[in-house]
Amino acid sequence: MEAPVRSDRVFFETYPHPAIVNVLRLDRRVAYKKGRVGHRRRKLAWLGRKLLGELPMRSPRVLDTAALSFVLGRDLEPSKGKALKAAEDAIDAVVCAFCAASWLELGASGNEIIGSPGHGMMIFPKRDH
Repeated sequence: MEAPVRSDRVFFETYPHPAIVNVLRLDRRVAYKKGRVGHRRRKLAWLGRKLLGELPMRSPRVLDTAALSFVLGRDLEPSKGKALKAAEDAIDAVVCAFCAASWLELGASGNEIIGSPGHGMMIFPKRDH
């Protein structure tokens, strides 16, 4: 027996890299997951600072809380291995949560949609919204 469909739930797929490019109005993705540890730390720290400065200014507005500052603005210098991967995952989670909030608040008018309902879609905040 198939589970009933709930119309009050929306599921979609998003990826942090294209969302970051749009949110920060970049020319290309930030390679914060590749390379030597020092390179990854620098790129991830730069990305965190940029997102911390940008997300509270965007719509939907992200509150600049201590938790957000911890995730996006923490010192990554001592991080390596699992700790660095956890920092990457936390930043990705913030970006993906922002994508979901953008979809809930702005819908199709404020988001870039690739694909179509029923066939699979990826959703990212529009670059200049």
